[in-house]
Amino acid sequence: MWKYLSVLMVTTLVACGGSDTDTASGDDDDDDTGCSNSILSQFPASGDQDVFYKTDVRFSLAAADSSAVITVTDAAGNAVNGSTTLEGTLVSWSGDDLSPSTDYNATLSYGCGDATVSWKTSSTGSPTTVDVTGKVYSLDVAGGEWVQPPGIGDLLAVELEDVEILVTPTDVTGSDITMMGALGLGNGAQDVCTESLPFPAASWADPFFSIETPELELDVEGYSFTVQDLVLTGAFAPDGSRIQGAVFQGFVDTRPLATLLGTGSTENAMCLLVETFGVSCEACADGGDFCLSVYVDSVGADNLPGAAALVEISAADVAGNPDCAVTTP
Repeated sequence: MWKYLSVLMVTTLVACGGSDTDTASGDDDDDDTGCSNSILSQFPASGDQDVFYKTDVRFSLAAADSSAVITVTDAAGNAVNGSTTLEGTLVSWSGDDLSPSTDYNATLSYGCGDATVSWKTSSTGSPTTVDVTGKVYSLDVAGGEWVQPPGIGDLLAVELEDVEILVTPTDVTGSDITMMGALGLGNGAQDVCTESLPFPAASWADPFFSIETPELELDVEGYSFTVQDLVLTGAFAPDGSRIQGAVFQGFVDTRPLATLLGTGSTENAMCLLVETFGVSCEACADGGDFCLSVYVDSVGADNLPGAAALVEISAADVAGNPDCAVTTP
């Protein structure tokens, strides 16, 4: 059943890789100076050699610090234009695109001094050198960084380890790219007993794609799900070997999830469940606090050489396939 939650929350396609890991070096935990704050984690990780050229930078602190600022510089010390955002104990930086295959430093200046981490961008960001249409990619949803909902990302990642979501570009014309998604069987083959996943047309600026739509409705195994204010972005590696830097952001209506996930029969059952992790549902477009904010960053998607092309599968196709066991919810 978690298989279908993954379809909801990551809806299809998008990818990249990475996670918050070691803490930065610097004056971040200094009993000798009396500073009680410390850095719990940062992203990208120190020494990472595969950072996405459109990456955000994040430091998680033990305590909130209103003076915290992040500065990103190249190896020559030139600052990259960007801005810092504070949200509780999370300090984030967003800025201009970075250059591919280039060394960078990120410095957090806060109440305990300065802490610097160094990393290098991947080759992604340069134009593609191959035709990506028809290539099949497998999304590593479990390996993504679940920024929202906070506190339950590790739990979701464990539940999604066996989930395979496949995606393929079907057409690239000018500034537009069309994508198709599908559930996989775990071996790169499409699950022909599940409807393919519909995606709206995406904007294309080689190698970067971006999908924005106020609403996307998905029908999976007879259940209808709605993702509101959907944003999906990512970029292809120059050789088409993977999609990197994908981000999924939107609001998922949790009401259809209650029965499917066995959390209860009332429409707010899923919201009551996530409240135990300190997460609150938000207002949906049609009213009622039943929607869950979802933000997934750094989901990796490798190309599967030799994988059969994805095909569009409708509910009628599933119902008419004698090999598919169709159940009615």
